Amino acid sequence: MSRLNYGVYFCYKRTPKKLENNLYNVREVFIDTLVDEMINMRFSDKSRELDCPYINARAEFSTVGESSRFYSFWSVAKENSLQDTIKAVLEERERVLQYGWTQEEINRAKASIIAYFESGVSEKRMESSLYLNAFIDNFLAKQPIVADDEWIFNAAVRMFPLITAKELNVAFKEYFKYEDLTVFAVCPETENLISKEKIEKIIKDVKNSKIVPPVSNNIQGDLLDNIPKQGAILRHVSNKETDTLELGLENGARVILKQTANKDDQIVLYALAKGGIFNCGYPYKDLEQYIVSARLSAPMCINSGLGKYSYQEIRKKLSDKNVSFDFGISNFDRYFFGNTSL
Repeated sequence: MSRLNYGVYFCYKRTPKKLENNLYNVREVFIDTLVDEMINMRFSDKSRELDCPYINARAEFSTVGESSRFYSFWSVAKENSLQDTIKAVLEERERVLQYGWTQEEINRAKASIIAYFESGVSEKRMESSLYLNAFIDNFLAKQPIVADDEWIFNAAVRMFPLITAKELNVAFKEYFKYEDLTVFAVCPETENLISKEKIEKIIKDVKNSKIVPPVSNNIQGDLLDNIPKQGAILRHVSNKETDTLELGLENGARVILKQTANKDDQIVLYALAKGGIFNCGYPYKDLEQYIVSARLSAPMCINSGLGKYSYQEIRKKLSDKNVSFDFGISNFDRYFFGNTSL
């Protein structure tokens, strides 16, 4: 928080709890994981809205040994929006307390976490470091679960369908049973920090305000209405020195394929083409007035969605997939990059 110009941290104290090494405890951990995923999906979706006062926000559990236990919200506020950020984060908490989770949110969270666990199963070679972290948590933080990724994945596949919306709603409400809240707020030294009395008033006003219920938005349909016509491969060239296979496509593109042992379950794509900021067609003497727009073109494309779907809708639609895709532009070239699982 110290590096942020504007930020706020909400810390709700909870009763310390000794976790047992049994299936009941595993189920409780899964419930907490699902709740975390859903509230953070809400924060992420809200942060994309133009009138959202914060840049990002997250929720998480935290402990200090066995003696303390907390549930926390933290957020990075936009400039001069600290009060609005406090209000917005508390309103999202209140929305869950009053209305619970939608079935679409629950399904999306379960699919996303299952996909994440499944990816871990595919990376068998990484198990030694994962076991090390699990043993460290077991020793220092008294976290009892020491299990391999395959066991966790199989447990989630079997338990998730049995975890109900009612259980998830009850769990979230239990996080704030005592309403023992500590708020940390930061802002530039040149400005007056929000007062304790003002924070207390915002908390009270949010509790007494009328909160709009969440909207379920189940995205239907394919990503593309029309599948592009399949092109042809004109040539295959093997390079024994680099252990690569080069394909020549009829549209003029060159595709270089290389298999590596870096990860067992990952495909990485990187596409590069000539033509960047300094090749946009404007005279060099006039480029200065267009340079900002040119540099913003890539993030604008990324945040504009795909076809008929918005950025948020694309994220929801791909929540059960381990996939990412991005676009970038530099001074003299432009590029796509992404990765996915097998």
